[in-house]
Amino acid sequence: MFKKLKSLFIEEIEDDKQGKAANTRPSSPAPPPRRTAAPVTGDTSTQPVTPAESSRPGQVSDKFMTILFGAMDKNNLDGFDYLEFKNSLNSLKKVQQTDEATRFKSAYAMAQTMGVTKEKLLQTAEHYMNVLLQEERKFEQALDANMQKQVGTKEQRIKALAEDIKAKQAQIEKLRAVIEKSKAEHQKLKSGIQDAKTKIENTKADFIASYEAIRGQIKRDADRIREYL
Repeated sequence: MFKKLKSLFIEEIEDDKQGKAANTRPSSPAPPPRRTAAPVTGDTSTQPVTPAESSRPGQVSDKFMTILFGAMDKNNLDGFDYLEFKNSLNSLKKVQQTDEATRFKSAYAMAQTMGVTKEKLLQTAEHYMNVLLQEERKFEQALDANMQKQVGTKEQRIKALAEDIKAKQAQIEKLRAVIEKSKAEHQKLKSGIQDAKTKIENTKADFIASYEAIRGQIKRDADRIREYL
């Protein structure tokens, strides 16, 4: 069933991506911002870590598509439901040169022979969107834990170093070398946090793109069911 799920959605998602690309005019990319080293002062507590954002738009990821399809497969309902209806639509698309509305009506006519109603199709489509929503919540929890693991300890270390720097600046000149070494480590850790946050945000963007691609397709089908049936 997992392979069938991928075949039901992947082709249409790729078609959507190609359609969007064709309707988007290419533009000259903006030059990347110049990075300059932040000045290091004695009071490092006034130099907060800049919140990270994804460095690129989210992309549909095979890794996350596999996770989301796996959740849908695990929660597949018995009998003829939205997924079987989706399969019928795909089959009609391959064999009939008809418009979308006609395909929806033809697939629904076949579904009715098995006792399926419009309400059941909408209810089961909602079921799979809820499955995806649960996966989104689990992903957010895992992302928060990963952020704390990769960033939280570094932030604690930065705080400790800032306090250490402030104390050592009150000492005699012979401690200057120790202070400068701590400052360099402090700045290095801040850079490490920025890179870690960017990587995590890229991962999040990939998940959201994958999630929205599938959910949007299900929602669009549900809208068509309401419109055509």
